[in-house]
Amino acid sequence: MTAKKEQKNDSSTPQFKDAIALLKQDHRNVEDAFSKFDEMASGEHAGKKKLADHICAELLIHMQVEEEIFYPAVKENVKDSKDIVNEGVVEHAGAKDLIKQIKAMKGDEARFEQWESDLQSDDATCERAAMLEIQARLL
Repeated sequence: MTAKKEQKNDSSTPQFKDAIALLKQDHRNVEDAFSKFDEMASGEHAGKKKLADHICAELLIHMQVEEEIFYPAVKENVKDSKDIVNEGVVEHAGAKDLIKQIKAMKGDEARFEQWESDLQSDDATCERAAMLEIQARLL
């Protein structure tokens, strides 16, 4: 009988550091999309709605990857990270609620123009701070 060795997501492995690099690239991609949204004219409702839906879809995938893969690995491998990870999960919940509101919009509502700054301040800023803190603990 062969004992199956449990594989651990060690924060010192190249795979773990590659995962951090990918998540950081996701953040940059979404920030670029936010910039494109800002550059569009306020009357471009259909284009802005399409871009907003794209941003929301990307953020949902990104949050799922963090919650299902990255956060558990961080909890397991980074000392005193539980509070940071839990903070990230709470921030994600707020972002997901906002995304639901955005997806329900048509794009021509007066409030639609405000969603981008709400989503960026609610999610990206807090998450960026948490990623920097986690990264500092890893290096």
